[in-house]
Amino acid sequence: MSRRPSSLCLLLTGLCLLHPVCAHEFIGEFATIHVKASAGEAPCWLKLTSQDQSVALPPVSSWQLRKPGMHSAEVFFHMEMHGCLPEPGKRTDLLTGLITGSPDSPVVSTLFNGAQDADNPALFAVRGAGGVGLEISDIHGKAVIPGLASTPQIIPTINNVLDWQVALVRTAAPLVAGPVQATIEFRVIYD
Repeated sequence: MSRRPSSLCLLLTGLCLLHPVCAHEFIGEFATIHVKASAGEAPCWLKLTSQDQSVALPPVSSWQLRKPGMHSAEVFFHMEMHGCLPEPGKRTDLLTGLITGSPDSPVVSTLFNGAQDADNPALFAVRGAGGVGLEISDIHGKAVIPGLASTPQIIPTINNVLDWQVALVRTAAPLVAGPVQATIEFRVIYD
């Protein structure tokens, strides 16, 4: 009697390595594909290359961050959108009540979510070094607040890119040298 791998083995490759039937019937290399998707009405979508990003900050000396409030150099990162429709967009800034609108481009806010710095909750917490937090700001230098939607932005129809910058900011805590790591999730919000 011949044994065939079950559909579960085909869908969950990682489990096949542990399943004796699967382990004997496949020859070659294994890989994993992580699929994320959403369905809904949106004027455009975040490109896959923009969904998971790594941003490398250059080394920073303690002299550059010697006083609370001092910033390192900013590093830029981008969120590329695709499929943007040339339709009117409008969004209200939840903090100011001001409305941002466009007759022919989508308008979005971005929500960045991550642990807040204990000494300065307007910054994102980091692991490793002490006395610093991360600040994310838009291309105009307006900082986002962790867990709150950003100021609305019109997606430029020329390149469909949202530009952001990130920098280390010195907090009131004692400065402790070390590597800096943080995980910050983001979500693009449409009206």
